[in-house]
Amino acid sequence: MSVTVKICGLSTPEALDVALDAGADMVGFVFFPPSPRNLSFKAAGSLEARVRGQAKKVALSVDADDTLLAYVVDALGPDFLQLHGNESPLRVAAIKAQFKLPVIKAIPVESRSDLAAIARYAMSLAPVTWVVISEIFPNRIRGAAMSTAVSALWIACFLLTYTFPILNGKLGSAGTFCLYAIICLAGFVFIRFNLPETKGKSLEQIEKELM
Repeated sequence: MSVTVKICGLSTPEALDVALDAGADMVGFVFFPPSPRNLSFKAAGSLEARVRGQAKKVALSVDADDTLLAYVVDALGPDFLQLHGNESPLRVAAIKAQFKLPVIKAIPVESRSDLAAIARYAMSLAPVTWVVISEIFPNRIRGAAMSTAVSALWIACFLLTYTFPILNGKLGSAGTFCLYAIICLAGFVFIRFNLPETKGKSLEQIEKELM
């Protein structure tokens, strides 16, 4: 299993050069004024040119609005947006659709109550999708079938991202996310009544039951 190394909080050319020379896969830059590692937009442009494609650029922010994120994207040209605030799943989805960039969502865990935030993400349909893809196909065609299914999933993600600004312009944010909620509810009903329980069963048992 390969390991991806990300070094964050870089704010000087010297520190960035050390990270790049050490072979970091990702280099992170902080755009949050209270942080001692906060980076100005001018400095971000200078460091961005220094990366020169040697690593993926990650822009870290905390509860940033769309205006700030637009400035960050313009200044740094990041490959990823990393969110460290109290962004809800809906806000994360909106940011991903708006800026068409992969999003990393950090979830702090300090006390038992913090686990509730993790539960909100775990209760979405996303985990179900990957479990189904990995289990539903017979062993003899699993590799090819999973590749096809994952390709279809990413095409659907592209369509979701592409149509979000259109829907948002016509329906508004409330209408758009209401539509998404209806789609998720339909997915939940389908899963609840049509998807068999596979916990504690081997792939061979699942195949026998489904076939």
